[in-house]
Amino acid sequence: MNYIIIDLEWNNAYNYAKKTGMNEIIEIGAVKLNDSLIIEETFKQLVKPQFSKKISSHCKKLTHITIDELKNGIPFVEAMKDFRRWCGDDFVLLSWSTSDLYALADNFKKLWSIDEITFIKKYADVQKYCQSYIESENTNQISLSNCAEKFGITIEEELHRALADCVLTAKCFKHVYDKDNFKQYIHNCDKDFFCKLLFKSYYISSPVDNGFDLYGLSFECPLCTQQLKVKKDFEFLNNTFCSSGYCKSCKKHFRIAVRAKQNYNEIVISKKIYPLKRKKTRKSNVNIKN
Repeated sequence: MNYIIIDLEWNNAYNYAKKTGMNEIIEIGAVKLNDSLIIEETFKQLVKPQFSKKISSHCKKLTHITIDELKNGIPFVEAMKDFRRWCGDDFVLLSWSTSDLYALADNFKKLWSIDEITFIKKYADVQKYCQSYIESENTNQISLSNCAEKFGITIEEELHRALADCVLTAKCFKHVYDKDNFKQYIHNCDKDFFCKLLFKSYYISSPVDNGFDLYGLSFECPLCTQQLKVKKDFEFLNNTFCSSGYCKSCKKHFRIAVRAKQNYNEIVISKKIYPLKRKKTRKSNVNIKN
């Protein structure tokens, strides 16, 4: 079995057929590692854009890819056929974070209305794996260059080109590779996996939605845990249901804030309750003349 590390570069584009924006893939890079984690083969291909007529300033600044350079690329469908043949059959696909896999799946869906990349059977997030070996109070995802620095790995090529990023990812992966530990990071890629990957979470804006009932929620006083009495109808502001409540025991008023986020297979409800500050009234001195 081989490990294949993929990296993609993409450009902001607008798909007029689907009437939606997308990250259109313009370069594919990959390296194939054997059981000893030695790079046996490399893959590098520019992709001729179907929708992008120019390179965004952000993409140009990162990659230095020009629109003239992309004219020498091949269409996405041909690039993926070549990549599929190059991968072979027995491999685990790896990438630095799931963003590249998401972009790949999103291009499949928006270009061909395909929800599943059938030739990808197993996948692992190398960034998540490598970060598990780095002690840090910061929970943000670590960049590839920062990870290399943490591991004492020299960056020999300019990053943000697909193949160069793959080579550096391979070095970081090899630095902390443990076969038994890595197994838990490998996912089976069935249709449900790709549906979950492409699902975009959103905040529920209706008080009664499929699986969510705002009016069925209870709210406890943060001081005495007695149930609050909701004093007014909820308003929906900034993805939040807002109201106020009153505790008979404490004789205090509280602000109630509820958010309901629809994830792929669950609704996550968060409730915040905090004291309402009473507005101070200004006292004015009035001189009464007799």
